[in-house]
Amino acid sequence: MVSAVTTGTDLSSPSSKADNALSKFSADFENFLTIFVTQLENQDPLEPQDSSDFTAQIAQFSTVEQSVQTNKNLENIVDLFTQNSNSNLVSYSGKYVEVEGDSVRLEESPGNVSFRYYLDEPARESIVSIYNLDGQLVFSGGGINDAGNNNITWDGTDSEGEYVDPGYYIVRVAIRDQSGNLEQIPTIVKGRVDGISLEGDPVLEVNGSLIPLENVTFIGEA
Repeated sequence: MVSAVTTGTDLSSPSSKADNALSKFSADFENFLTIFVTQLENQDPLEPQDSSDFTAQIAQFSTVEQSVQTNKNLENIVDLFTQNSNSNLVSYSGKYVEVEGDSVRLEESPGNVSFRYYLDEPARESIVSIYNLDGQLVFSGGGINDAGNNNITWDGTDSEGEYVDPGYYIVRVAIRDQSGNLEQIPTIVKGRVDGISLEGDPVLEVNGSLIPLENVTFIGEA
């Protein structure tokens, strides 16, 4: 999915918090000036009011106005940054990426799929499992137990050696450490960016799954 991206720079949105605060400030300042003028018109000429209080209040209003305007400028900067970032994200469409995820795509049958996982230290045992989107186990076998990056290629066959249909599949890797504990570990999969969602935090559609941008480890051509 690719959401519409606005590349304009309209900085006068009436719904911004800074605009609302500035509107309220203007109304309050007008009320203050009305009271100020009324007090001046009705003060005792023989005992005029001390102007220092009014001067201090006007100075406070000026400070508030500057703060509100600063917030508005910051909102404008954030809007520009967001628009620019979203425009850059659209350029990822069609690129090939490596992401931390578990969804892979078998393009054709016969065919194969590659993915990898990382081990901090050698494992006693590793188990690679492939599931279809219905959650049914398609294939299970031993993986690579070496420390570092371990690259796995699945040839697109099930546990009976029969080729499965093209489509999306889920990979799982579990390792048994030297103490005998079994745990699932993250996998790095490859795929093409088929779409981008800009609703909320940007995410990429890769192998039928929505992947947060921070999960991307590599972007490039095929």
